[in-house]
Amino acid sequence: MLIRYRKEYFKGEGVHHPWKNSDIDEYYNNPLSDQFEKNDLGIGDRWNCWMGVYSLVKLNRMEHRIQCMEKQFPESIFFEFAQTDFISEEEFYSGVDDFKWFTPKEYAILESPEHSNSFKERARTYPYIFVNHIPLFPYLWRKDRPLHIKNASPGVEHDLRSLFSDYVSIHVRRYHGIAYTDEDLIELSDELKEQYKIDAYYNGCGSWRYVKDRDHFEYMNTFSDDQIFYVATDLDDKYYLNNWKKHFPGRIVTDKDVCSKFMNILDSHYGRDFVNDNSRLIYQMIDFFALAYSKQIVAGRYNSSSISSYAIAAEKFGNNRIDSFLVSD
Repeated sequence: MLIRYRKEYFKGEGVHHPWKNSDIDEYYNNPLSDQFEKNDLGIGDRWNCWMGVYSLVKLNRMEHRIQCMEKQFPESIFFEFAQTDFISEEEFYSGVDDFKWFTPKEYAILESPEHSNSFKERARTYPYIFVNHIPLFPYLWRKDRPLHIKNASPGVEHDLRSLFSDYVSIHVRRYHGIAYTDEDLIELSDELKEQYKIDAYYNGCGSWRYVKDRDHFEYMNTFSDDQIFYVATDLDDKYYLNNWKKHFPGRIVTDKDVCSKFMNILDSHYGRDFVNDNSRLIYQMIDFFALAYSKQIVAGRYNSSSISSYAIAAEKFGNNRIDSFLVSD
């Protein structure tokens, strides 16, 4: 018995594809022109969706196994997802007409508690289910919901914890999808301010707000004078790094500083061929493991927003904790 799950995307995070359209070229999985260029991998959103599908499996007494496309979960090379196989796009769409397809609306109704018993009975009549949805339920944020995702190589956790455990990780969420005002960009030079406005995908809804350097610094100053900070961000260095190093000389670490050690750890567990074949994706995953295995995670938030799903996923995966500071307008 199988549940095949395909992630759908809204405008701004990939193209929304109709059912049966196999031409899914995820923007975050495109070849990069520069090894040190990073894209938003969307792990938090994707893992939250997967947890919704996994809830279906649990509702049906673990009788179904989940199948997802490898290309939609590029990070799956590092992790084991419970009750899940990652398959090629060709295999994913093979025989899909024999599957019972749930629309997003149907799925949202069927997974609600008041319909769980009726769903169990209906699901047992469908040995093959196709789920094509964006769940509304915040599975990642629920303290009572285990992640059910672990390292594919059990020994790698010890070595990665050793690499990151002395750092306090700061999640700086800016750039694509972040609402900002001209006043927010006051810490940038006029030239950089214009570049930022051109380059950054702007989220007009204001759900996620720009947190200025000075707000991060105020909270970081509550730590000891010798605390080293790891900055996790997909923001280009030119928009923040010089200012951070100026305020915290010798105490700022980024992915570039640990890249060689990180690659060597993965080499020792997965082999050189694995590292060479996946070097671009591996580089983009450094921030995630740094958040997961650091001493603690620090993130800023506004009254109208919460911590990002990316940081929550890292916290849950690494059994870490997040200290958030409230930023006023």
